[in-house]
Amino acid sequence: MTAAGGSVLCLALSGEIDIMQLDALRAFLQPGHAQTAVIVDLSEVTYVDSSALSALVAMRQKLLNDRGGSVALVAVDRHLGRIFQITGLNALFDRFDSFEDACRGLEINANGVERRQFVPTPETR
Repeated sequence: MTAAGGSVLCLALSGEIDIMQLDALRAFLQPGHAQTAVIVDLSEVTYVDSSALSALVAMRQKLLNDRGGSVALVAVDRHLGRIFQITGLNALFDRFDSFEDACRGLEINANGVERRQFVPTPETR
């Protein structure tokens, strides 16, 4: 998986990601027009439900269909990894242990990656 010809966006998620944050999450997961790859950092995520998984899959499909792009997941812990395995989603996403590993896998310079942080707000809880 490479990001040749486009830019890379790192989206860091944190906390509990569930249906209460779905609209905000969908808006957050929309890559810009130049992105051909997105790295989703899950290192600070404590919980995801099916709506969060669905939003990740939708983002991947849009990026793949619109730009031939790809999505990589970073820091998928054992619990989340089991969810991805049970649902079959592990076949859709490349997974890396760290942001640096993802950058190497994407063959990009980590300094050129735009980073954004998604933190669920009390209004969405």
